[in-house]
Amino acid sequence: MWNTWNEIKNPILKYFSCLFTIAVRQHIVEQSNHYAARDLGTDLETTVEEMKAFIGIIIIMSFHSLPSMRLYWSNDQNFHVYRVASVMALKRFLKLIWCIHLNDNAKTPKRNFPEFDKLFKITPLLDVLTN
Repeated sequence: MWNTWNEIKNPILKYFSCLFTIAVRQHIVEQSNHYAARDLGTDLETTVEEMKAFIGIIIIMSFHSLPSMRLYWSNDQNFHVYRVASVMALKRFLKLIWCIHLNDNAKTPKRNFPEFDKLFKITPLLDVLTN
């Protein structure tokens, strides 16, 4: 990946890094760790650095499309993607996919209440991005 977000030379990635700040990544880390511990009873213990790597893998997967997510880590050289497999183990990636969260489920307003927000799950991320 990148040494720091500021060292990005590609203008598209530089723009993306301006939107996807450390504050955004920190929020995702906090909410994901919280969700894993409270709702799933497991320790995720992810970090901002690991979240940066996870997001990088998702970006690579978006333009290097394979029929199955597991194929990026395949032993078959026709599918194996070194840039993905060298950054994170498959089991860890799948655990992050399973636990990724942007908001606290316990604070979800009920559907029949006037303050119900259909975008509740992503509202905190939208708030950070709009600020």
